Amino acid sequence: MEDFAIIEAGFNNADETINFGTRSIGYDTLYEISTIACLKCSDDNSGVEQVLLNSLIRNEKVFLTVNKSIKIFKDAELIDLVFNAVFYSVVF
Repeated sequence: MEDFAIIEAGFNNADETINFGTRSIGYDTLYEISTIACLKCSDDNSGVEQVLLNSLIRNEKVFLTVNKSIKIFKDAELIDLVFNAVFYSVVF
């Protein structure tokens, strides 16, 4: 089973540019693009072809479903993992 257990968070603007490169945005629109977290599959040999990710913030908690796993974090800093589970099928 695949689990996106490696979570890197806490990027500042300099780290974000170094790790992910500069962002391309349209000149006629106003957007702020920032990376909150980077999730990596714990099994390097899993060969994940498609990642289905859903997120929700409710009562300051962050709920993430990534393919066959669900994670609930205490807050938007994504440091304190409150709940983690991996299933046999994709979680929608």
